[in-house]
Amino acid sequence: MKDRRGSVFMLAGVVAVCIISVVLTSVYLSKAAIAGTYQMDGSILMRYNGNESYITIPRSVTEIAPAAFEGNTSLKEVVIPQGITKIGYSAFAECPNLCKVEIAGSVTEIGSSAFANCPSLLEFSAGEGLCELGSGVFAGDELLNDVEFDKDNNSFVCLDSVIYSADRTHIYEMLPGRGKNFYIMNDNVTGISQYAFWGCNGLEHISLSSNLEQIDPYAFSNANDLKSLTMTFKTKKILMKAFEDCANLEQIYLPDTISYIHPTAFDGCKKLKYVVAPGSYAEYFVNKYNFKIWEENKYALDITAILAKEYATPKEEDENNIDTWEDLVDNKNVLGQTAIVNNNAVVLIDNTQVEVVSGPGVAWNDVLKDKSSDGRIPDNFFYLKSDLKTVQIPENVNAIGDFSFARSGLTEVDIPEGVTSIGTGAFYHCDSLTDVSIPGTVTEVGRNAFNNTPWYNDWLNNSEEDYFIVGDGCLIGYKGSKDSFELPAKVKNICCDTP
Repeated sequence: MKDRRGSVFMLAGVVAVCIISVVLTSVYLSKAAIAGTYQMDGSILMRYNGNESYITIPRSVTEIAPAAFEGNTSLKEVVIPQGITKIGYSAFAECPNLCKVEIAGSVTEIGSSAFANCPSLLEFSAGEGLCELGSGVFAGDELLNDVEFDKDNNSFVCLDSVIYSADRTHIYEMLPGRGKNFYIMNDNVTGISQYAFWGCNGLEHISLSSNLEQIDPYAFSNANDLKSLTMTFKTKKILMKAFEDCANLEQIYLPDTISYIHPTAFDGCKKLKYVVAPGSYAEYFVNKYNFKIWEENKYALDITAILAKEYATPKEEDENNIDTWEDLVDNKNVLGQTAIVNNNAVVLIDNTQVEVVSGPGVAWNDVLKDKSSDGRIPDNFFYLKSDLKTVQIPENVNAIGDFSFARSGLTEVDIPEGVTSIGTGAFYHCDSLTDVSIPGTVTEVGRNAFNNTPWYNDWLNNSEEDYFIVGDGCLIGYKGSKDSFELPAKVKNICCDTP
C-alpha cells in the first residue's frame, strides 16, 4: 500500500502558495489602485481622481479632506465605511449626479457644505456616531427631503424635512426638498445654525419659536420666496446678513425686545418694509439707515393676537397632513396666523373658537386671576391694552411675564409680596405709569422692565442718585460715568446695562 501523505502535503503546499499569491496580488492591486485613484496624506484622503459611479471608500482611510470629491461628475453612489471618522467641508459639494450616500457609525463629524449643491441627491443615511454637523451641509440639494439617522444616534433627528438636535432645541437645517410653503417653528427651539434656511425655495411664511432670542448670520439668506415672517417678544438680536437676498420679503415686524440689528441683516431685501413700535430700538434702526416703514393706515397686524397663548398652532405630528399655507389657514385647529394679503400684513383669526379679551367693560381683575392661576402672569398678556388703567395682581402670583403689561394704559401698579421675578419689558413704555410699588421679595428684574415710563424717567431726569435699586438688591438703572462706576454693596442682581 502506497504512502499518500507526501502527495497530500505537497498538494496542500501548492494550494497555500496559490492562495498567498492571490492575496499578495490582491493587496498589491489594491495599493496600486489607491495610489492611482486617491491622493493620500497618511490616512487622510486628500483628493479622489477616479471616474467610477459607485464607490466604497477604502478602509485604510480615516478622514476625508475638504473638497476631496468636489465637482466630481461621475459619482452617483458612495459608501463611507467603518474606520472613517471625519468628512471635511465641501468634501462632496457640487457633485451633480450624486444620488445616494451611506455613512457608517464611525463618522463623528460632517463639515459645512459637505454635500451642498448636489441636485440629484435623494437618499442619505448616517450612523449612530455622528455628533457634529456643520452649517449648510445640504444647501441647494433641491430633491432631498429626508435624512435617515441611525436609531441609536443620540445627537440628531429629522422631522418634517428639518434636521434638529435630538432634544429639538436647535435647528441645523431645513432640507431644500421639503415642498411646503410655510413652517411653524416649535416653541422649544432656542437656536438655529447659520444657513439653516438658505435657499429653501418655495418657503413663503415662517413663524419663529417664542423662545428664539437670536437670529444667526445667514440663517435665512437666499430664501428667495419668503414673503412674511413672525417674530416674538423673545427675539433680541438679528445678526449679519441673516435675511440677505430674501428678494420677496415684503413685511417684517420688529418687536420691542430687539436690542441689536446688524446693518447688513436685510441686505438685498428690496421689497421690505418694517413694522416698528414708536420709541423702540427697531425704530431707531430703520430711521438710521433710511429704511421704509409701513404706513399706519396699512398696518393691520394684531400683535397681541399673534402672541396670545390661546392661538395655538398644529403640533409637529399633525403638520405632515398640512401641505400649504392655505391649508393651514383653513385648518380648524389654528386660531391665528399672519399672512400678507393685498400687500397688507394681517392676522387670520377664527373668533368663533376663542373668547377675545378686548373692549370696554372687561373685568380685567377677574381675567387676570383666571389666567395667572399657575402663579405667573402670561407673557404679553396685556400688551397694547390701552384701556387697562389699573389692575390688582392676585396674591398667588410669584412671577410677571415678559412684556405682560408693555405699552398698556396702566397708570399705577402695586406688586404684591411674594412676587420674585419681573420679566423683560414687563412694563415697558407704559406711558402713563407714574406710581410703582415693588416689594422686597423681588430678586430678579428683566432688562427694560420699566424703561420709558414716567416713573422710571422721573428717576432718570430728576434724581441725584446714579443707581436705581429696587426689591431685594435689583439694579434696574444706572446713569453715572464709566470712570466712576462702583457697584454698591447692596446690589445683588444687575438688571440693566452697565459699563
